[in-house]
Amino acid sequence: MSGDAEGAARAVLAERLSALREGSGRTYASLARRIGVSGSTLHRYCTGQTVPAEFAPVERLARLCSAPAEEREALHRLWLLADGERLDRQGVAEASGAVEPVSYTHLTL
Repeated sequence: MSGDAEGAARAVLAERLSALREGSGRTYASLARRIGVSGSTLHRYCTGQTVPAEFAPVERLARLCSAPAEEREALHRLWLLADGERLDRQGVAEASGAVEPVSYTHLTL
């Protein structure tokens, strides 16, 4: 992705998560405890600084805020797109040498 499209899904996902949080009338800290993340992590999700690596916290937030099934499905589609953007950014960073790829060859199973 390039230009204005870069991070578009992340921004829309963040807006929706923020609206859920605001609509609940609860604080970041109180919601975060209930969904199993820290308050600062939930804040990063709601501001678009970070995309959750898994959909689970997004779904838990949506359920806790009484989002209907259709909205949870839309959030899942948005999360898939935002996660793809996140993975694309990581791939670009690794290709440029900015981030060293993780090697798990030392682990035994």
